[in-house]
Amino acid sequence: MLINGTGVTAKRGLAMVFQSYALYPHMSVRENVGFGLKTAGKPKAAIDAAVNGASKALQLDDYMDRRPTGRNAL
Repeated sequence: MLINGTGVTAKRGLAMVFQSYALYPHMSVRENVGFGLKTAGKPKAAIDAAVNGASKALQLDDYMDRRPTGRNAL
């Protein structure tokens, strides 16, 4: 299988964020959003910048310090 002519197993900097059922309930929205970057070993400053940018783009600023509590938690 190919994506834009490249095999699906090639590194391409893609990520996926699951909906509420797969969020880590012990982590805030901010921590859940940045989890992939943290596990990839990115520096904290880069994670913070990326998470803040995503928060603004998705208009989630008011929710970033909440924890997911179940279905439709946001």
